[in-house]
Amino acid sequence: APGIPYGRPGGGYWPGPGQWYDGLVGGNQSCPNILFYGTYNHFLSDTNPATQSYWSDAISFNRQLNAKHFERKHRYRLEWDVPDPENGNDGYLHWFLDD
Repeated sequence: APGIPYGRPGGGYWPGPGQWYDGLVGGNQSCPNILFYGTYNHFLSDTNPATQSYWSDAISFNRQLNAKHFERKHRYRLEWDVPDPENGNDGYLHWFLDD
């Protein structure tokens, strides 16, 4: 992976070296969601599956919740940037809880 049909980690398995997005780092009390890495999208109406079917990847982390998370509202925030090799930016996704 990413976005390729071979070398993908199986659901419920930790990815091996170079098998998934490198450099993923989780926050406090979180871990990668190893139960879902994405899905293969194929539709019965596809007239040319070789060019119309595709893998959609997923990157997600699970966070441990406790009783305080259900006592009041919380703010979730996502910041992201796409890769820009010319400026040395690899791109990123940053998730925040109550920042």
